[in-house]
Amino acid sequence: MLYGYENLVRDIRRLIDTRQFSGGYLFFGPSGVGKYTCALHVARYMHDKNFDSPGGILQDLLVVGEQEAQGSIGIEEIREAGHFLHMTPTIAFGRVVIIRDAHRCTDQAQNALLKILEETPSSGIIIVIAHDPGALFDTVSSRTRNLYFPRLPDNAILDFLRDYGKMKGEVLSEGARYASGSLGRAQRFLEKKREGGMDLPHSLARAIIALSPHEASISSMTDTILSSAQDDMGFIPTLFEELLLCLGNNPEKNVAARGAISVAMRDMALWELNKRIFVKHTLWQILSSLSHSSS
Repeated sequence: MLYGYENLVRDIRRLIDTRQFSGGYLFFGPSGVGKYTCALHVARYMHDKNFDSPGGILQDLLVVGEQEAQGSIGIEEIREAGHFLHMTPTIAFGRVVIIRDAHRCTDQAQNALLKILEETPSSGIIIVIAHDPGALFDTVSSRTRNLYFPRLPDNAILDFLRDYGKMKGEVLSEGARYASGSLGRAQRFLEKKREGGMDLPHSLARAIIALSPHEASISSMTDTILSSAQDDMGFIPTLFEELLLCLGNNPEKNVAARGAISVAMRDMALWELNKRIFVKHTLWQILSSLSHSSS
């Protein structure tokens, strides 16, 4: 179920019903607000006109980059998506390709994606998902129709916590404040409440911001991040999102630091080349920016 996007869902359904929802789309916005879930709903609606549940196996749907732990998205995966898109639909009136976390595409993969966007068949839809259009080549984002997914209003988060967390009272209010408009954060809140644990990405983000830009402290924090991210490719993007959220309280002052984080999110493919260098360089960029803005 989608929370908080009733008007957007209505418009998408109308476009699909009138066969105007085709070609390339970019769903962008903060992490955890429902971009990927909405894309799955689109595929399901094209399959059987059901927008209430995105579940089930859909023969005319291909998701690229579904598993975050796989690392970067390469050119062969994008080429395969192009071949899939040009095949005749089996059940739905069109085939759907979803590229999840498209900032993980290599440069070669983005060039291949551009070619697909330029030659998308009339019966095909390709939905590119990213936190920021700036994480993609300008030539790619200019070829898509861009739909922005903002942070969700408090009432949508409260509905989610009531429906899935069975929360009420002060805990419900606490969860809504913590979520900051993100269902992903709301889900983490529920998990930590059930487990009695702490939200490690959130705690680390606050610790990073308070860190001094010195070699010893940055090296130690790098070790902590690498240990926490072991076997979990999704940990680093989540940590970056937490940093952006923490720095959002003073966006004008922290513009350089936020820019450094956005660059790192765009260059996640470098993570696989040398994890330590990638993390350490990013920390230096963030902390140097914060140090300059406070001086």
